[in-house]
Amino acid sequence: MNESEKVLMVDDEPNILEGYARELRGEVTLDTAISGAEGLKAVEQKGPYAVIISDFKMPQMNGVEFLAEVKKKEPDTVRMMLTGYTDLQIAIEAVNRGHIFRLLTKPCTTNDLLDAIQDGLEQYRLVNAEKVLLEKTLSGSIKVLTEVLSLANHAAFSRASRIKQYVGYIAKQLDLPDLWEFEIAAMFSLLGCITLPTAVLEKVYRGDPLNKAEHKMYSEHPKVGSDLIKNIPRLENIAAIIMAQHQPFHRSKPGSSLKDEDRIALGGYILKAALDFDLLLARNMPTAALLRRLQSVIGQDVPEVFEVLKDIESGMERKMVKKVRIKDMDRQMVLDQDVFATDGLLLIPKGQEVTFPVLARLRNYADGIGVVQPIKVVIHTGTGVRKSRG
Repeated sequence: MNESEKVLMVDDEPNILEGYARELRGEVTLDTAISGAEGLKAVEQKGPYAVIISDFKMPQMNGVEFLAEVKKKEPDTVRMMLTGYTDLQIAIEAVNRGHIFRLLTKPCTTNDLLDAIQDGLEQYRLVNAEKVLLEKTLSGSIKVLTEVLSLANHAAFSRASRIKQYVGYIAKQLDLPDLWEFEIAAMFSLLGCITLPTAVLEKVYRGDPLNKAEHKMYSEHPKVGSDLIKNIPRLENIAAIIMAQHQPFHRSKPGSSLKDEDRIALGGYILKAALDFDLLLARNMPTAALLRRLQSVIGQDVPEVFEVLKDIESGMERKMVKKVRIKDMDRQMVLDQDVFATDGLLLIPKGQEVTFPVLARLRNYADGIGVVQPIKVVIHTGTGVRKSRG
């Protein structure tokens, strides 16, 4: 019995739940609920569940309606339904529409129920194993790609690692599912900027006004980035989030759960908030002025995001600035100054995270032309998100 793989049973007849709980004791980690509403509360407070089994015929919210809500909140949970023979045709249609893993008929013996649960747990493991593999493979590949591209376009890609940290922190604090999609969207958020002149990006970063042609170029970079990756399998949502970063977001109704909002639109909003936050940090605003400006830029549609960003700002202060030589650099550092070759060539700009390609570039130049050393770096010692002012 794996206690991390919990099972939830929902039925409006307490005696049935008590019987199953008694028979399954020691076999599975089981929670019970006597209504769809209580089941959703359990999902919210005690989840995630590996398997959820619901009776079909319940008052207020039947099994199909309940499991449809579960699918929205926890799409990886394996969903099953119990039904009487008289409801069989209705239930079969519900299975076809609602992507229910298995249909069980009443009366259901303990052995049949346990077999179904074991099959459901195996399905849950398979889905999550594929998901973990996908996340690690994609994240690793994309990290390598963005590190290499950062050498070709410093102004755009030196920001990518910071944006990923901000977005990941926000999504985690808001308890949003599939965190990896938000983080990869953040890493690719500025991919379209590879087509822009460096001078335009520098003006954006400094807060200088853009002329009409420059504004058009910059406003189109999300579409360029989205178009570059939308045909890669499994990255369709990520491409859509990148595309949405300059689009407005409006909550479906006041006070609604963010998990129930449109994921693409919300992801675009979080991406925009993180990008705006990074730009304001780069301009060295006092904290109070920065937060006022940020609040006006990202709006009031999702105050939860603003509150998380306030926490990021207060939680990122613990850092140490020191001067190091290239031989002492590691990938836990961020450059706190522009790095030049001894002939005056700008090698890496301030604010770039020290990555493997960055180290390789600096070491090669140090062994050849020469690099101005020591170099000022930021070493982050706190638990908050990494802070960079350049």
